[in-house]
Amino acid sequence: LTGGNSNIIIMNISFQPQKTHLVPVLFWMTIIFQFSVFKDMWGIAGLSRIANIGLLILLSILCITSLLSNKFDKRVWAFYLIPGFLVFFGMMVNIGYNVIVDTALASYFGLVLPWATFLMVPFLIKAGLINAKSLWKQFYFFMVTALLLALTEYFLVLFANYPLRLLTIPNGVFLTGRFALFHMLEDATPHERFYACFGEPGTLAMYLLPAIAYAFFYKRYFGMILFLVALYFTKSLGGMIGLVMLIVTLPFFYFSKKQLVKSFTVVAVLATLAIVFVGQNLKGQYDDRDDSKATREDNLRGAITNLSTAIVSYPFGLPLAESTEKSERNSLYFGSNFTLGYAFITGGIAAFLGYTFFLLVSLGVSIISISGKNLTNEQKTVFLSIIVLFPFIFQRMTVWDSSMFAFLFSPMIIQFLSKPVATASLQEV
Repeated sequence: LTGGNSNIIIMNISFQPQKTHLVPVLFWMTIIFQFSVFKDMWGIAGLSRIANIGLLILLSILCITSLLSNKFDKRVWAFYLIPGFLVFFGMMVNIGYNVIVDTALASYFGLVLPWATFLMVPFLIKAGLINAKSLWKQFYFFMVTALLLALTEYFLVLFANYPLRLLTIPNGVFLTGRFALFHMLEDATPHERFYACFGEPGTLAMYLLPAIAYAFFYKRYFGMILFLVALYFTKSLGGMIGLVMLIVTLPFFYFSKKQLVKSFTVVAVLATLAIVFVGQNLKGQYDDRDDSKATREDNLRGAITNLSTAIVSYPFGLPLAESTEKSERNSLYFGSNFTLGYAFITGGIAAFLGYTFFLLVSLGVSIISISGKNLTNEQKTVFLSIIVLFPFIFQRMTVWDSSMFAFLFSPMIIQFLSKPVATASLQEV
């Protein structure tokens, strides 16, 4: 950079301000049609399927064309593109074969769409079409707006007999308003756990953690309080574990090394309070959840026990089924609550290796970045969040399985991998 030139050089290319509305449109399509369950709550599931199929075809063509026609940094190839392509290729092969056998399984292609988006990000960055700072701001705006509306409806349902309607989605049978989803109990009343516009309270809790981190670094305290309230009402064990990790880890990103040494007492007190007060609550929640606890433990145990046999018997992935009950008829099926195991189920050896490798790369980049200097607020949010969200690999779906990871997290990881040729920070990317 020279003088007042505001361009940013990364991967030997110049990043200009965003030239089109392509990425924001894709981002909000992802929020409505993939990220949330608004498509079901608002009765636009049919439109969602058409939009997602169109996106998958378009992004698949574009990402393959991009890989064949563009030169990227070797580190980006080795640590980002190749692992991502292994997951994409493995899932496309196994899901494609299963859909040919049974077209009712076409919904599985939704698992491939995030990885097509993932592979597109380096091209979008190289073309100067992605602005991660703007996308994080939009994500924050969405979370604040969606949660304000959902919490309002949540309290109206609990205390004012607000009318709900029946809704059946792949996650189960629910009661729903316009902005909040409720699990339906056997007596047809709504459960008190807070879902907002997500299919599971654990999923909501997972995305609340980076939202809390973002609000903290930008000193948006109203949003942070709102997110903490929402997190409490999710009653999510994973969310509470993540909150403890966030409290303990956040000072390492917030203070410089010298400040951290000076503030050691404060950090130690915060860590102790988090472990003592929140930790006791965590143990109680864990002990109370016999069914979900047993399921997660069985899934992990099954993956460890059956993976080697499954690799030999089904190198391209297990046969897929419309429901968990049908999947469990296969003795080698080890459930969907361990994300690495589920990567093998859906995409075989290729997806398992690619997913595992990139998961470790993203975690390694985040740990290394703890000691980094002059990190932007978005970089702090991303790298802190990856560390905090890592335990969610023992949950059904993780942030890595979402297109939101590509839009919000990938640009910072790609910038880190391109660091030797970078001449500025990623503040405008």
